[in-house]
Amino acid sequence: MGIVRSGEVWASMIHYMNDSSEFRLALHLVKDLIAELDDIPEQTRQLVAEFIHRVRFVAIFAFSLSEQKDLLSQWRAYAGSGGYALGFSKDVLEAIVDEDKAILAPCVYNEHEQRALLRPIVEQMLRTVSDSSDNARGIDLFRVFTKDFLRVAAVIKDSSFEAEQEWRLLFGPGIDPSTTDAKTSGSMIVPYHKCSIKRGGRYPIQEIVVGPSQDVELAGRSLRYVTADKFHWPVKIVQSQSTFRRLS
Repeated sequence: MGIVRSGEVWASMIHYMNDSSEFRLALHLVKDLIAELDDIPEQTRQLVAEFIHRVRFVAIFAFSLSEQKDLLSQWRAYAGSGGYALGFSKDVLEAIVDEDKAILAPCVYNEHEQRALLRPIVEQMLRTVSDSSDNARGIDLFRVFTKDFLRVAAVIKDSSFEAEQEWRLLFGPGIDPSTTDAKTSGSMIVPYHKCSIKRGGRYPIQEIVVGPSQDVELAGRSLRYVTADKFHWPVKIVQSQSTFRRLS
């Protein structure tokens, strides 16, 4: 209802998402790629280590989507007592990418593919250090490589999450602070970026799946009423094929 009423989605700062290895996995892979090279001078290793230290908490925000519209594990995790899955139009999402200088990309779960994405960035870092003066610092690498590194690191996820088939709409670094806010989640305060999804008078929501609940028919009927009023056109509404139900 918040998305429908406001025409906004909230992209959470990536360090606060539900994968405990989020973002750190990419940092570990960079360290591994460096460690595998034998002829790297100690000063170079120190500069890369300083870059990794500085880049850890740079703000980048992600709005998560899934290729799976009716996945039992997702209903259990996010809508155990009933809920809805919103089907977004790729065309409108791509308009957001163009207008907001964002990125829309699938997550990468395979370690070989993750290393392949990071290796060119690491190699370019090493070339930059070798061409730099003796008084080069990690902050110099930070200025040059932060954006490229973050936008690769933000789609690297642990393989245990592969069933989600996640895509991400990514914003940052360098987000306008006026577009950010914070919410509480458990014991944490989570920063987020507010993104308008209503572009050219259009909502990008094409289909809504009504999740397993005690009265799926009623849940779908109320949704038709709300979307007809807010979207000014009938959204396709379908019922989940999952037979899951919560008995308590």
